[in-house]
Amino acid sequence: MEKLIEDKLSELSKVLEVPVDLTEDKENENKLRPSYNMPALIAKLYALFVFAGWPVPAALPSYVGVHADIEFWKKHFTEKALAEAQPPPETAQP
Repeated sequence: MEKLIEDKLSELSKVLEVPVDLTEDKENENKLRPSYNMPALIAKLYALFVFAGWPVPAALPSYVGVHADIEFWKKHFTEKALAEAQPPPETAQP
């Protein structure tokens, strides 16, 4: 179960572009394990909902607390739209 949760959190961190730190697990021979920044994950997801105009419950962080993440999503989607609007490079014909 723990591996499944770590896989899901890793994928979510990747999708939301939130870095994952590695920390030593003192209980498991000091092996490195991922350390997820849960407040940043929640803030990025909340910011995406606000940016998309979706209603969000009041239990989530305040709008002011995630304003930088809203700007992140604006930039992210603008860059993605520009990249998709660029024509593909022409390939050389023999």
